[in-house]
Amino acid sequence: LTVTDLNLLLGRIVESAFPFPLAKDRARAALEVLTAEVRAAGFDYSPEALAEGFRAIADLHMAEAIREISVARGYDVRDYALVVFGGAGGQHACGVARRLGIETVVFHPLAGVLSAYGIGLSDVTFHGEREVRGARVRPSTPTSLEPLFAELEAEGRREIGAQAADGTLRVVRRVDLRYLGTETVLTLPMASFDELATTFD
Repeated sequence: LTVTDLNLLLGRIVESAFPFPLAKDRARAALEVLTAEVRAAGFDYSPEALAEGFRAIADLHMAEAIREISVARGYDVRDYALVVFGGAGGQHACGVARRLGIETVVFHPLAGVLSAYGIGLSDVTFHGEREVRGARVRPSTPTSLEPLFAELEAEGRREIGAQAADGTLRVVRRVDLRYLGTETVLTLPMASFDELATTFD
């Protein structure tokens, strides 16, 4: 039973808008099974109340994810508008906004396909990495890492291949550095030993 099934059963999805029949009977049967399990555990919920409760939990999880990211960056979400995207955006936007105390909700006309549209417009990228556990940064480090970077670049060129429409590729080399005995990593552009040491410090 998915959140989409719940939205279907709660009448939040317009079945006639789909070019194929939706399996509403299967969703209802799955909800009935779940309702029976919940009742057997001693909780008296109707199928509709259970579906609404699960939908509310989905809204809560989305709201908390937004709140966590925003607060971590020092923003009060109540001062902003909620921009909706995704196929289920319209089914959850108002519930999420209400939980966050957001008063303005913005629906783009292509909200349901914004992710796909963004992927279509985005650059084709490859991100490769290799772990060099225990290696200490020394004056010879940039040279000693060259074979690894060359291997990663070749892998990226094979992976991207013909997807790079205009044939131009940009390679960015970075290293993750930390002090010996610590866990916190800083990601820096690859440079000479002196530049790495200065930038890291």
